[in-house]
Amino acid sequence: MRIALGLPSRIIGASGELMLLEHATQYIQANYGYNPELAAKRLRTLPTSEKAVEEAIKRQHDMGVDEFILRPCAENFDQMDRLAEIAARTS
Repeated sequence: MRIALGLPSRIIGASGELMLLEHATQYIQANYGYNPELAAKRLRTLPTSEKAVEEAIKRQHDMGVDEFILRPCAENFDQMDRLAEIAARTS
């Protein structure tokens, strides 16, 4: 399975759950705030931990997906490397 990483302007992950939730919430509100119901659904399903990202990749692989785009949501360039490492060892 090929895994494409999203643009590095927004990246999944950060240290501390509160910061993760804050980044995720800001990202979702900026992109889906026009529809509060959709925004709430996206926020509930957004993988915000290493394990959750691994599980999302594995789920897609198990469904036969041959390309999966990960779209990060925190602005921190070192997190792109972290996300790439997760994707490389999971795929």
